[in-house]
Amino acid sequence: MWSWIVIVAGYAFSIFFFRLVGGINSAAEAIQSWGRVSSVRRLRKSGHSPGSFARARLKR
Repeated sequence: MWSWIVIVAGYAFSIFFFRLVGGINSAAEAIQSWGRVSSVRRLRKSGHSPGSFARARLKR
C-alpha cells in the first residue's frame, strides 16, 4: 500500500514541478533542443555538417 502512495506522490510532484518550470510543452521543447544540439555537436566532431550528412544519407 505504501508503495502505491509513494508512486502517486512521485507522479504528483513531477507534474507540479513541470507546471512550475513552464509546463509539459516547455519540458518537451527543452529535451528536443538538447537532442538536436547534441546531435549536431556529434556530427561536427566527425567532420560533417547536418547538410552534408543528410546528402550522404540520401545518396545511399
